[in-house]
Amino acid sequence: MKRLLWPLYFVGALFVAYLIYKQLPAYLQKGGILVPLLIFLLILITTFVIERTISLRRAQGRGSLAGFLTAVKRSLESGDVDSAIDACRKQGGSPRT
Repeated sequence: MKRLLWPLYFVGALFVAYLIYKQLPAYLQKGGILVPLLIFLLILITTFVIERTISLRRAQGRGSLAGFLTAVKRSLESGDVDSAIDACRKQGGSPRT
C-alpha cells in the first residue's frame, strides 16, 4: 500500500509548489520552470528531514543507550540470554519487521 502512495506524495508536493509559485511576485515568476522545481525540491527535502528525524528518535529507545548496552553485555557474558532479551524488550527502539 505504501508503494502506491509515493507517487501521490510527489504529485501533491508538485501541486503545492505550483500554488506557491503562482503566489510569488512577478519578478520571481520570470525565473521560469526552475523556480517551481526548486520549491518542489525544498518541500521534498524538508519532508524527508522531518520524517527521518522522527523515525530516528523513535528508534532510539526508551532508556540510556550506554546503560542498555552494559546490561545486555553483562547478561550475555553470564549466559543469561532470557535476561538480555527482556532488556531489549524494555528498551524498545526499532520494531522488528
